[in-house]
Amino acid sequence: MNRTAARTLFDNILEASMAFRLEKGLQVPMSFILVMPDDRLVHVPALPGVDAGTAADAVRSLSETVGARYVVSASEAWVTARDTVEGPAPSEAPDRREVIMVTIDGPDLQLLGMVEIKPDVVVLKVDENSNTKITVARSKIEAVLKESTAGD
Repeated sequence: MNRTAARTLFDNILEASMAFRLEKGLQVPMSFILVMPDDRLVHVPALPGVDAGTAADAVRSLSETVGARYVVSASEAWVTARDTVEGPAPSEAPDRREVIMVTIDGPDLQLLGMVEIKPDVVVLKVDENSNTKITVARSKIEAVLKESTAGD
């Protein structure tokens, strides 16, 4: 998998996670994908009731055992700009933000991306090339449609 393919996979997972959140109104479940040496993608669902750290450690161990090139993860998280070593945990910080977080981790590539989940608005990327985004009031969204190709 080259860097362009990895970036496309990364963007697609982030987009699909946000669409899931918008359509279902449910928390994005923690999930993992292993990218194998032949570029096959293997989904590894997290087990219910297993904390994020334990799940991540288990998937990393599995990825080494099966020889995966990259581990991709997606989940929701609380983040804060403050130092959480001295202050409260991000989930308890007054300035916390809820985000969907996607990572790709491998020996030659590390990507981390987050999209903030805002209760009243949705930020949409409308042009990949210029990274143009628009903010829309959630109350003005009537439906979430599937992405179409030119001419549809």
